[in-house]
Amino acid sequence: MNEKVLFESLNAIDDAILIRSEQNFIKKRTHRISVILIAAALAALLMGAGLAAMMYGDNIRNWFGHYWELVTGQEMSEKQTALIDHLTQNIGLSQTVDGVTVSIDSATVGMDTFYLLLRVEGARLSERYDYGFRHLDMIVSPDPLAEFGGLGSYGPQYHGIDGDGAALILLHYDYVTSRGYVEDTRPLDITITLNDFCKRPHVNERKILAKGTWEFHFTLERNQLPGQIALPDTEVMVADLEHRKDYTEVSVTFTDMILTNTGLQFMYDYRKGTLYLVDGVEVILKSGVSIGVSGGTGTPLEDSGLLFCSYKWVVPVNLEEVSGVRIGKMIIPVN
Repeated sequence: MNEKVLFESLNAIDDAILIRSEQNFIKKRTHRISVILIAAALAALLMGAGLAAMMYGDNIRNWFGHYWELVTGQEMSEKQTALIDHLTQNIGLSQTVDGVTVSIDSATVGMDTFYLLLRVEGARLSERYDYGFRHLDMIVSPDPLAEFGGLGSYGPQYHGIDGDGAALILLHYDYVTSRGYVEDTRPLDITITLNDFCKRPHVNERKILAKGTWEFHFTLERNQLPGQIALPDTEVMVADLEHRKDYTEVSVTFTDMILTNTGLQFMYDYRKGTLYLVDGVEVILKSGVSIGVSGGTGTPLEDSGLLFCSYKWVVPVNLEEVSGVRIGKMIIPVN
């Protein structure tokens, strides 16, 4: 199985897990969905396919460039590269504890999401294992969930060893509010605390390679807003997990659809059942290739009977290069 086929297969699995998570959340609104764990599992499987030795470069644009080629089989265009640059900010912070240096190189920032690239140097690493921290905590201020309600998640994805022998870890944060799409340009003050750098951090037999705490404080600007396109209300055929255990498809109308550089947001009436998009969600580029989603989150809007959903593209996408959005079997043209 080649890398692209493996990715597409796992992406379809991710969408199914996401929708089941949405269903569980509707039944218990205090439950926090962490689809980042799904993306972390995807990264681990991709490394198992022989990607751990790939060199992504020393900044987040190079990492997105590598992932773009993995997904599309093509290099990023000049416009696509310019978009990543537009959404990217340099952080340039480093700390050394117990002989291991952790650096936060850069961040790519959307309206309701951001990505941070971490490099870890000084430990003896092997391409046979994954690496990470025993504990990771992140505080975001102002906290959009405290103000608007909803769901948020964050988590690290280990992506192998670069050409200098440093471990690369992508930290992804995203959220959806119970008010739907909220345009907020205020800066975000971020505090990240990392404890104990480990080999195989997600198993009981993990080995601590460097013991201690790395703590970082910095600000992310959000004045470089991602582009957005309003899409028409669209009737799609979906499977209803709530009432139809045989996955029989039913018609559901998606409303208030917004396509952005980083994802797709929409609403639907979940009182008739929780949907399952059998054929997933993709953005279709004019070059003919498609970009899928890494995951997403859904949260009920207050007293409305509507579920607000936000899916995130695997990599940010230049909207000038988009020809359409596919939801299930329905393709929505984008002019």
